[in-house]
Amino acid sequence: MKLGLKIYQTTVLLVAVIFAAIFGPGCLCADTKKADKKQIDLQYCLETARANNPQLNAARYRMLSARDAVAQARAKFFPSVGAFTSYDRNYYEGTGEYDSYSSGFTFTQPIFQGGKIWQNYQEAKREWEATREEYLTVLINVVQDVSINYFKTLEQKHLIRVNEDNLKSARYHLELTKARFGVGLTNKADVLKAEVEKAQAEVDLIKVRNEYLQAMARLNKSMGVAVVRKFDLLDTYDDIIDPGKLNLVSAFDEAATNRPEMKQIIAKIEKQKAAIKFAQGDFWPQVNARGNYEWRGSEFNNQKRSWDVGVSLDISLFSGFGTVASVSKARKILLELEHQKLDISDQIELEVYSALLNLKASYAEIGATRQLVLSAEENLRVIEGLYKQGLANFIDVIDAQSSLTSARTQYIQAIYNHHINETDYRRAIGAEVDYRVLEEY
Repeated sequence: MKLGLKIYQTTVLLVAVIFAAIFGPGCLCADTKKADKKQIDLQYCLETARANNPQLNAARYRMLSARDAVAQARAKFFPSVGAFTSYDRNYYEGTGEYDSYSSGFTFTQPIFQGGKIWQNYQEAKREWEATREEYLTVLINVVQDVSINYFKTLEQKHLIRVNEDNLKSARYHLELTKARFGVGLTNKADVLKAEVEKAQAEVDLIKVRNEYLQAMARLNKSMGVAVVRKFDLLDTYDDIIDPGKLNLVSAFDEAATNRPEMKQIIAKIEKQKAAIKFAQGDFWPQVNARGNYEWRGSEFNNQKRSWDVGVSLDISLFSGFGTVASVSKARKILLELEHQKLDISDQIELEVYSALLNLKASYAEIGATRQLVLSAEENLRVIEGLYKQGLANFIDVIDAQSSLTSARTQYIQAIYNHHINETDYRRAIGAEVDYRVLEEY
């Protein structure tokens, strides 16, 4: 019986080992293996987003599509050459049936199109320039989104520690109250209050842990990886920047120079100017050179050669005022874009000013909340001492502990709000724009 049991246990163990070998870590995809990193920093997250974020990849393909459109527009400068061949069975009354064979080459070369080919080429180039700036806009938005989610995740990570300390204190208060109740130094009501404090601390910790997982999922989404992945983020708790030396006028100038939104709208304006000239091209005649070289005959092995070369001139005499309307429409769109440029300029200045104000306010808030934590810690220490001596009520202990948890929470939030505000400021002045990423395009 014992031998059979040992054989059974050995078999189960072997099956478990084989199962683990097949379905264990070795079968995980490369994306999951990256989660084995002990710690990742913000730069790692940004590089991952640049490779995987679907919004950024979509913008990249829009840019590449616009580049192909430039080549497509350039092709219209060159002649169009074609080849043809045909066979027909014909019948004419009095002649009867006969075969007809033909084959040859044709070419067409635009000579003058009222500037439409050139302006179409200019439109395509300006559209490509606009999509390049759009790609950079999406890129800095992704950088901002990833950075914010990174700091939000770190914030929740620290808030877990704050609430774990709060739960530890609540358990200590419960044990202290029970001990005092056991020797008749307090009443049952204090024990119940301590139990409520502990239960509330447990609930708060559950909520914060859930918020941490939610923040991590949002970070993963912004990076373009599976939302269930878990990372250990490198902390930036003490990396605080003093905004006192930042200058608003310099920030405005830097934003005007760097922000791709401004360059994008300028490219769109230049494209629309070309569109106006393209529409005006319909007022002019269209001149094309054409030619044919052909073999034709009723017998396949006995065909005669022929060729012709010529120039065609097409003039639109009346189009129901459609050309006039097209030019007028193009000019209205240009006026719209010029007003959009003014609005974008105002919006950029507002973003810079608002980001700088928020950055300075959050920096001051860090100092204020740091002092708040020190005062709350001292207050709790004094209240706990008085309670042990029977000189304070337990409700005072609960209030002091609650004040300390609130102060620590505010301090953590102030630190990471400052990091987020710094991210917003760098986004506002275009500090994250790096035109080297466009060199391959």
